[in-house]
Amino acid sequence: MIENKVLGKLLPSHENIQAILREIRDKYQIPEISPSDDGMEILLRHELEFDWKAIHTEILEKLKKDPDLLTDKARTTYNTIKKMQSTPLEDPEFEKVSKQFKDNTQKLVDLIIQQFAPLVDVIDKFFHTIADLSVEYLITGIAREVPESWFFSINVMM
Repeated sequence: MIENKVLGKLLPSHENIQAILREIRDKYQIPEISPSDDGMEILLRHELEFDWKAIHTEILEKLKKDPDLLTDKARTTYNTIKKMQSTPLEDPEFEKVSKQFKDNTQKLVDLIIQQFAPLVDVIDKFFHTIADLSVEYLITGIAREVPESWFFSINVMM
C-alpha cells in the first residue's frame, strides 16, 4: 500500500510528534541516533540507560493532548466516553429520584458507553501505535513503516 510507505515513514517526522520527541529527548537526555550508528551497541546502551516504559507513557499522554492529531468531533467523543467510563453517576440531584430511575439511567449510560467502546478502542490503538513507533524511533533513529491496518482504523474514526 503506497500510503503506508509514504505516510508511515513520515509519522515520527510529523511536526507535532517531533516537538514531543524533542521535549522527551531534552528531559531524559536521549542522544540523537542515526541509522548508520552501531545498532547493537546503541540498543544495549539505551535499553539499560532509560526507562522506556515511562518514556512511552509520557509520549502517549502528550499525544492524547495534541489538538491536531484528532478531529474535534473524534476528540470530543473520545474524551466524553473516557470520562463516562471512569466516572460513576454521582450527583446530589440523583439522591432525589427513585432507585428505579437511577438504575434505568445507569443502564442508559452503560449502553451509550458500550455503543462507543469500539471507537474509543480504535483511538487508543491509534495513539499507542504512534507512541510505539516514536519510542522505536528514539531508540534506533529509524522510522519504521506503520502497519497497513492502522490506516484502515484511523480512516474509520476520522
